Amino acid sequence: MRIVFIVPRLVNCGPVNVVLNLVNELSNRPGIDISIVSIRSNEYNTLQNS
Repeated sequence: MRIVFIVPRLVNCGPVNVVLNLVNELSNRPGIDISIVSIRSNEYNTLQNS
């Protein structure tokens, strides 16, 4: 079985910590493939303009 978690950013916050705890618990079980996908925006232009 494959499980994919999609998170906004990999930062130390409540929702991501919940996902990481789930990954920690599920990673000990055989036959489970776990992936974490982090979606982030390109903030390079925003930082250059400020």
